Amino acid sequence: MRLGPIAGCTLIVRSLDASVAAYEALGFSAGPVAPFPGQRALDLGDPVLAGARCVRLEAVDRSWLDLVEQADALPAGSPQGWQSLGDGASGDDCWTGPDGETLGFSVAGKRPALGRLVVATPDPERSAAFYGGLGLVDWQSQDDGSVLGRLRGGHTILFTAVAAGIPAAPAHRAGLRCVSLYRSDADGRRLASADDPSARVLAGPVGEAIELV
Repeated sequence: MRLGPIAGCTLIVRSLDASVAAYEALGFSAGPVAPFPGQRALDLGDPVLAGARCVRLEAVDRSWLDLVEQADALPAGSPQGWQSLGDGASGDDCWTGPDGETLGFSVAGKRPALGRLVVATPDPERSAAFYGGLGLVDWQSQDDGSVLGRLRGGHTILFTAVAAGIPAAPAHRAGLRCVSLYRSDADGRRLASADDPSARVLAGPVGEAIELV
């Protein structure tokens, strides 16, 4: 099995209206407001999200962002776990979203692509090996101690180092809540749950939520 490309991401936001406006300014296309499905909230291990106001934003290649409103969530920012999302073409440029989430998209005003993720971990090699077991195409250590993992479709996950012993942030926090990744077989054919009934949502080495779709 091979992992990727990125299918979409679920983000917690504190004001849905403000966040939708900010993401539309980046080029995302917003769908209608709808309640967050109860079963999906259970799948994420977060039943409090059931029924929350939610909007799906479309990126290119049918990828998506689900923005889920939780007005009392803490601001984004965590020493461990998912750190940022971008298109992989923005270099060092980054933007801060309404709740402090880090974004890196190269061109505002055009519908963005989802192509690059960053996750912070005390042991980048161990985290990369975990994702390797899920089906990374390959991974390589970098000079700065990080590890660059490659997904299908040219997408990447950068595993950056944080000091050991730093606790994970509280779960009820704005920002990236879950990353959804496609899977494919050796011939590049996309797998579905009927083909591979393995766990759909699981926790990574530092508790980051990963969905296999």
